[in-house]
Amino acid sequence: MKYLFALLLLFLQSEVRAQLLPVNGDFETQYLINGKTCLKGHFKDSLPDGTWQIFSDEKPFLFHTEMNYVNGKLNGLYKVKMGNGICVDSLFYKDNRRNGPHYVFNMKGQILHYFNYKNDTLHGPFKDAKKAGNYNNGVLDSTITYFSVGEQYTAAKGTYTNGKREGIWTFTDVRTQKLVQFVNDKANGPFLIYQLGNNIYNDTLLQSASYLNEKLNGKCIEMEYKHGVPPLMKLYSVTEKYYQNDTLNGPYIKRYTNGIIAEEMTYQKGKIIGFWFRRDTSGNVLEMHHFENGHDSAEIFANGKLDHSYLRQNQSKGPAYNIQYYRNGLDKQIDTFYIKDGQRYHDQYYVASGQIVTEYHLKNGKRHGRWKGPSFEYWYKDGMVIKKMGSTPSDQSIRQHDWMANGNHANTFDEISYDVGARISPYQFTQLASFKPLRQKPTNCRYNDTSYLKIFASDIDQFTPAIWVVNLLRFRVVSLTGISKI
Repeated sequence: MKYLFALLLLFLQSEVRAQLLPVNGDFETQYLINGKTCLKGHFKDSLPDGTWQIFSDEKPFLFHTEMNYVNGKLNGLYKVKMGNGICVDSLFYKDNRRNGPHYVFNMKGQILHYFNYKNDTLHGPFKDAKKAGNYNNGVLDSTITYFSVGEQYTAAKGTYTNGKREGIWTFTDVRTQKLVQFVNDKANGPFLIYQLGNNIYNDTLLQSASYLNEKLNGKCIEMEYKHGVPPLMKLYSVTEKYYQNDTLNGPYIKRYTNGIIAEEMTYQKGKIIGFWFRRDTSGNVLEMHHFENGHDSAEIFANGKLDHSYLRQNQSKGPAYNIQYYRNGLDKQIDTFYIKDGQRYHDQYYVASGQIVTEYHLKNGKRHGRWKGPSFEYWYKDGMVIKKMGSTPSDQSIRQHDWMANGNHANTFDEISYDVGARISPYQFTQLASFKPLRQKPTNCRYNDTSYLKIFASDIDQFTPAIWVVNLLRFRVVSLTGISKI
């Protein structure tokens, strides 16, 4: 008799005139503040009987609740009206149990939600704020439509059988639709992802794969498109990869539509092993990596020529890199740096026509050994100058390499060696945008509507003012300003 308890609770909480409950006859309580009726009804043999009413006097929630009792049990229509007379809640009771339709209305009297009950259990069609469908003795059954599914999808539709998802379900957001097969409430079998069409293009298949017990397993095909001749998009590339228990495992091959392999590698338990190649549409190698035991060695090409290469050691032993930049097949810059016991070690050489032009070294985070420029040569020991040769260098020419000691560029290449038009791989671009410790986003970063990123060199090296403009779509350096090259 939960509603009787609610009445009694309201009776105690509202400041009413205390009266002894009569055994038989009418009953009424009033608000002390204004004398208006709070609760009234009729008792028969000490049990509520007939029509009972509750009146709220608290603005803005003025309402009037009306219900009917038979021998102390709710029976018949239960309804709630607002102060303007509009009904906002309506349901039926039989012997204190909800039976029949239950409607919830908005302030204009329009239906918001509806449910059906049988012996106080959901049974029959329903619609609430998030879904619509059918219950069978309290269990979801038949086709269900969801209007909001977490943060990713705006709608979903599928079938419940005995309270479990079965068959094909569709999950839809603003731009894509995903079709997933369920067996016994788990994703099992094929699934497809489409890019939804618009008034120009048709729906386009983006991905095809399979689930096994809620996890990706087997072959996965992904399609990449360019704008084509309406209503069809133009296929640009097709990627074939394999999953095992939701983890990439096996060959990964991406092909252009002309059959040339754009990208290929092999995964083992989610990690790349062996060689990884990236090619242009003509088959020219743009990038080649080799992964083994946590090491990553790579060669990056530009205009068909080797541009730079690097070796990245096992990260579990601390960052360790060996990078070589090539110019015209003759000139190159060699960088080797790592961290040991929290201190930075770095050796850098720039070689032109077989001769060392510049040379810098750090040991335990301090200048150590020969520091050589085009017109000077200094020797350091534990950060102290012990020998000077040539002209006195500007303080900038020395300090522009001290980022190696102050913690910046923990995982970056020497960006000042890039020329306008230099190709930047996605991996390098990630490094390029990681100037601060703990991979924080550069503070002087600016994005614009044409998908370009401007990086002010005060984030790279406070002694070398410069502006980088990087095309985010093509990963190319498109302009440099004020770069002071070695």
